[in-house]
Amino acid sequence: MKDCKYVRREGESCTLNDRCNYPICKQDKVMRTILEWKCGYCDSQQKSDSSIRWQMDFCECGKSAVDLDRWYQRNVGSIVVVNTVVFGELDNDKESSN
Repeated sequence: MKDCKYVRREGESCTLNDRCNYPICKQDKVMRTILEWKCGYCDSQQKSDSSIRWQMDFCECGKSAVDLDRWYQRNVGSIVVVNTVVFGELDNDKESSN
């Protein structure tokens, strides 16, 4: 089976999102994570959702942020994890593609 030309790196998802016809993209099952976190500077509480792609969630003061995706979590500033909820496998085509 040939490789999808829209996947740039190993483990990365297709850039076509729901419009991809490549068979492996449609078979992909993912875990969904909701992360509740608090800024270490202003104590504002935020939620980040791994099903929302390319979304950087900032605190009220703007000094801390979380980018939560299904393959990684990127933090900026100082965050304190309050709660993490992990859901079972979701179909790739039911995910939000923001």
